[in-house]
Amino acid sequence: MHESPLVTLDHRILVTTTRILATWGVDRGHQAALLGWDAPCLQGLLSGAAPVPQAPEQVERLLLTVELIRALHGRYGQVEAWWLHRPNQVAPFDGRTPVEYLASGGLEALQATVQHLDDALRGRVPPSAEAVALASTLPQPDITLEDD
Repeated sequence: MHESPLVTLDHRILVTTTRILATWGVDRGHQAALLGWDAPCLQGLLSGAAPVPQAPEQVERLLLTVELIRALHGRYGQVEAWWLHRPNQVAPFDGRTPVEYLASGGLEALQATVQHLDDALRGRVPPSAEAVALASTLPQPDITLEDD
């Protein structure tokens, strides 16, 4: 029986995605949770010993993870790993690292994180309280708005 090109493409996307995540320091357990599998199943998928599941949620998770990589790289450039592993006080992370949040929050966490990054890329995220406090300590020029 001939293998569907979609299955081959999904496997290539899966392999590439997990390689990028590994480069960013995301361990196999967190990768599996993010993608909706357990670690042994993901390992089997990557080795080619098991077919790639085509359940709608699996496909959506894989595509959202690709979107996460795009948005994260677009937002933070070469410091993606730093952002993923640093506790983040803003919603939706609420003090957890993004990796912890993504691994424990299911599909909704993945969607919320991609949305958060896309909003930040578009300038729709308000500055943090830390940024506002820091900005208030900077010298301010004297500005007169009245005409002389």
